[in-house]
Amino acid sequence: MGSTPGKFDYLKVSSIRDAVKALSEVENSKVLAGGQSLIPLLKTRIMTIDLLVDIGGIAALDSFREDNGFIEIGASYKVGSLEENRSVSKYIPALHEAAAGIADPLVRNMGTVGGNLSHADPGNDLPPVMTALDAEFVISGNGNQRVEKSDKFFQGAFSTGLSHNEVLTAVRIPRNGGNATSAFMKQAKSSGDFSLASVATVLHLDDDMNCLSSRTVLGSIFPRPYLMKSVDSHLQGKKINTGLLKEINNIVKNGISVESDFFASAEYKRYIASYLVTEALALAYKRAEAGLT
Repeated sequence: MGSTPGKFDYLKVSSIRDAVKALSEVENSKVLAGGQSLIPLLKTRIMTIDLLVDIGGIAALDSFREDNGFIEIGASYKVGSLEENRSVSKYIPALHEAAAGIADPLVRNMGTVGGNLSHADPGNDLPPVMTALDAEFVISGNGNQRVEKSDKFFQGAFSTGLSHNEVLTAVRIPRNGGNATSAFMKQAKSSGDFSLASVATVLHLDDDMNCLSSRTVLGSIFPRPYLMKSVDSHLQGKKINTGLLKEINNIVKNGISVESDFFASAEYKRYIASYLVTEALALAYKRAEAGLT
């Protein structure tokens, strides 16, 4: 395995249109944004390409704005900027927690939101959070723009709904009002490491603190983010308390089919997944009770 990349051409573009054109002309090409995942793959020659298209100079992609009931995050917005963004920490605590736990400050200050999501590593923390938030993925291709939800965008390990000549340009998150709350938790070998298991949850509560709806998502356990429909169904119309959390714990333990691998046994995966789900739900609910969201 080499320690330097194979030969490839490099093109720095100033517009999405130019990026799409370049990608369309060379099938074995990749987009470079922050490069924190891509560059190591190229250096070790796990991946070889013919063309690297650098979109880092497109200023419009390094953006964060709140408009029309959405928070829109440009694909080149840095993970470190998410961590420091006060609107994110106030209104989307799950996203803040996920961003703050990714790798180290150097990686967070270079890595981009779009790059993290497009890479679709099962151990990455942003995909399960975006799935729980029911985010929309804005994609640009040859002369058109389309929007996909997470269930179509994340298709498997390192696999997304992006065609080779398309670019993820932004992520749109619904701006939830009222008693909406969220939380993210992960288990990793060490601080900043990839997750062995993670959970993101978003709760919508009524004025009596009953759960109107929820989206609870497991990360890392499966090749792509896994929406726990059985958990969300069981939560509906109920207050979250110790008894309900015990029921949820059993639902998770008995409701997922996993296999042992190099990182952890199946038994441990079921245990940590059930633990993280109940802890994340308890944290999100506590935030709502305290009026911190």
